[in-house]
Amino acid sequence: MSYYYNLKIQFNESALEDQIMTYCLLFNASGFSEDIMETNASHRLMNVYFESEPDKELIQKLKDLNLTFDLEKSENKDWTESWKQGIEPFQLVESASSDFKNIWVVPSWCETPEKAQTIITMDPGMAFGTGTHETTQLVAEALGSVEVKGKTVLDVGTGTGLLAIVASFMGAEKIAVTDNDVSTHHVAKENFVNNSVENVEFKNADLSLIDNQYDIVVANIIDGVLIDLQDELVSKTKNEGFLILSGICKERDPVFSEAFDFSKFNILSIHKKSEWLCYVCQKILD
Repeated sequence: MSYYYNLKIQFNESALEDQIMTYCLLFNASGFSEDIMETNASHRLMNVYFESEPDKELIQKLKDLNLTFDLEKSENKDWTESWKQGIEPFQLVESASSDFKNIWVVPSWCETPEKAQTIITMDPGMAFGTGTHETTQLVAEALGSVEVKGKTVLDVGTGTGLLAIVASFMGAEKIAVTDNDVSTHHVAKENFVNNSVENVEFKNADLSLIDNQYDIVVANIIDGVLIDLQDELVSKTKNEGFLILSGICKERDPVFSEAFDFSKFNILSIHKKSEWLCYVCQKILD
């Protein structure tokens, strides 16, 4: 008889979500779902699924973050349905200011809502970026605020490939994607096929090895990584092109805005959702 493991992690700081997911993926998590606690809407419960017992080092990392968590072991026959229960179709962009507010993400096992006009079929799998997180929704909204049709796009840290699919649906001519987690590549490629997206190319995760510049560069990554990658993100953006940065927690924004060199950009807007920010910038003509 085989088993799977469900690590139930409670947290109430959105900034911790990316950190928890990153740790769990490093230790071979196979899937995620998330619920809002009924007793307190600010409290979240993340279910993290593993095919084998989670590594003791991961458990220690969670303890170091002072998180409350439980580990459940169940027969493997329940795995698929348990994982699917928390996943439902949802509207990717809700802002009335976006021309693309009718894009919906619909898992393959769910019925399509009648009001959904543009459909992205996506099964979450183990990759980050299925659209449920505010940072991903902010980028989708930000893409709707710039001219994408006929442009070239670089999606740094593509995860599931969702934002690349959004860019393709918005009319991007060519899209390059990168992700340093090779385990997500097959997930993204499957999603491209399932959504008939053919204008996407995987590039080396080392941005310094990419020679091209792009009309639009998108990076939905933890703010500390954005700071580390800033030189490459800036250099890959064409003159008068757009740089979209997401994954910035409001409380860390003063540190981020000081550490990231925006001297070559005009900041056009800062989109906000819950505790997260997304910068939309245009590169100044040299």
